[in-house]
Amino acid sequence: MPKTFGFGQKKRYKKLRGRHAKKEEDQNAEQTRNLTPDPDLDLDLGSEENVAQTRTERGLMPPTPASSNSDADQSEPQISADETANVSRSEQKMAAFDDEEPCADDMSQCFLIHTSFLQSLYTMLTCCFCSGSNLYWGRKKSAGFAQEFYLECISCDKIVWSCNSSPKSKSKRFDINVRTVVASKECGLSLATMKKLFNIMNIQNVMHHKTYKQIGMEVRDAAKAAAEEAMSRSAEVVRERYKSGMYFSDQVSTSGVQVVDISYDGTWHKRGYSSHYGVGVVVDIDSGLILDTHTVSNYCRGCEKAPPSDSASFTAWNETHKKSCNKNFDGTSNAMEVEAAAVIFARSVEQRKLIYGTMLCDGDSKALDNVNRLGIYDIKVVKEDCVNHIAKRIYNQLDNLKKSNKSALNRKLTAAKIKKITNTYATNLRDNAPHVEQMKLGVLGGFFHMMSTDKTPNHRLCPKGPTSWCKYNRALANNEVPGKHTPTFTPDIGKIIFPVIKRLTDSDLLKRCAKMTTQNANESFNSTIWQRCPKTQFVYLHAVETAVALAVLSFNMGPSGLRHVFSKLGLSWSMTNSNDALNRANTRIRHARRKLQGTSKWRRKHLQKQHLIQRDKMEQKEGTTYSAGAFNC
Repeated sequence: MPKTFGFGQKKRYKKLRGRHAKKEEDQNAEQTRNLTPDPDLDLDLGSEENVAQTRTERGLMPPTPASSNSDADQSEPQISADETANVSRSEQKMAAFDDEEPCADDMSQCFLIHTSFLQSLYTMLTCCFCSGSNLYWGRKKSAGFAQEFYLECISCDKIVWSCNSSPKSKSKRFDINVRTVVASKECGLSLATMKKLFNIMNIQNVMHHKTYKQIGMEVRDAAKAAAEEAMSRSAEVVRERYKSGMYFSDQVSTSGVQVVDISYDGTWHKRGYSSHYGVGVVVDIDSGLILDTHTVSNYCRGCEKAPPSDSASFTAWNETHKKSCNKNFDGTSNAMEVEAAAVIFARSVEQRKLIYGTMLCDGDSKALDNVNRLGIYDIKVVKEDCVNHIAKRIYNQLDNLKKSNKSALNRKLTAAKIKKITNTYATNLRDNAPHVEQMKLGVLGGFFHMMSTDKTPNHRLCPKGPTSWCKYNRALANNEVPGKHTPTFTPDIGKIIFPVIKRLTDSDLLKRCAKMTTQNANESFNSTIWQRCPKTQFVYLHAVETAVALAVLSFNMGPSGLRHVFSKLGLSWSMTNSNDALNRANTRIRHARRKLQGTSKWRRKHLQKQHLIQRDKMEQKEGTTYSAGAFNC
């Protein structure tokens, strides 16, 4: 059986025979004639020669064969020499901060030792005062994970030896306790989880919650200071690259401050628009470096216990409480993204010496309108749309259309076909950018291509020539007989979904995504935040701020960014820490390089398609098995 790319099998289509096939072809031909692109596009396409001439006059070049528009036309992807030479974004970012410092020796390592090991060790010792061997081993006191041990000679009743299990750092706290809190913040573990972990390991005296909180506040201050330095250095890198001509912006400010293109997005600690904490993030589009963040909180536990505002004790309480208040915003979670944008943009010139002239956003909030209304800059901030979010709109709208027209689309427009239409839409946008008319023609050409049949082929909008992704036009250019069509959907389905395609080929919309930029960096950074502060746990503001700061260091500088937090806490960065950071950085770069390859991208899409096809088959076989209130007797 033929295989595709070494895995999976080509889909076999059940073909109708005899009068049934003739009847269906006649029906599809009639529907295709009724659904022509001419009246709905406001374009006088005319003959195929006129279409080709129109594309030539506009300077529109056909896409390369590597950019296939439908799975039926896809061939095995080829990796070009330029593609293998590409450097991943992660590698570029970490290379900008390659300033490794000398490490401490390995004598500062920590080990977990069973008490039986100590017992066997001190039985071999003798008293330095009476040379007796009757020694008693015990503990005086503990401070978290730090234990003070001593040896006492029973014969002469003297303390032979006394020492703490952990040295103190420069901050006058025990090294092991500070490292444990940093590890818990970096791994997203709460104190309760740590206690459960160490109690299972038979380790007693896990630190008190007050000690954990105090050290946690110190870790937050150190992480925020280190993250601020990292973002300032990132801004310097971006400014230098703009000055050198590596990056370019369409806007210029009369103030002389460098104008850059950024991507802005908000993320929340809790789903469902009821979160107490939200984070606004600005990422440089070209370099992928985090330039600034701001955490917004509308909750404070102390404020809930405040005395009445008209009481005599309120003033004194407020003076004491406002220094540690966790609330910095008085509004709903929906407005947090707008508030964070206003704060970040207002301080960009002073702290980063940059003007965020172009904002790439998803259009979910009024952040852009609010920034322009405040008049922060001497230029107007221009909006760009994320091409991935635009492609997601077509998927969501087709899915909603299917749900509202179940009788007509339920089994004819499956999830796999919706995903295929979405991929075709996004691929045509990328192949034909930045020319808006070419993008529109490419999308519409892919639409009619997927609807073409042997009876009525409709490939006038598909690119011509022997290098076209369209098999039909490629065969005609090579003087070959075109193969049989395998349409994705029939013309009656095309009539229903065409208004969605037309709406998402609006010229103004295509202009905003003509640069084909995405918010992938923002989405990736958001996940690194909530890995360190899980959304399933209730936390306070300082925990979210710590997670954001640690995520900035990891995202911009790689695993070795934690070294700057260690330095501010007075901890030594040992060879063990350095080797582990290097190994994790190499793993991150290796995975990023693999994902850059065309074969890897093609395989991910192929597996996703197979999963959707399998799910559609299983749902069709099982029928409706779950629906809210559908099976009440």
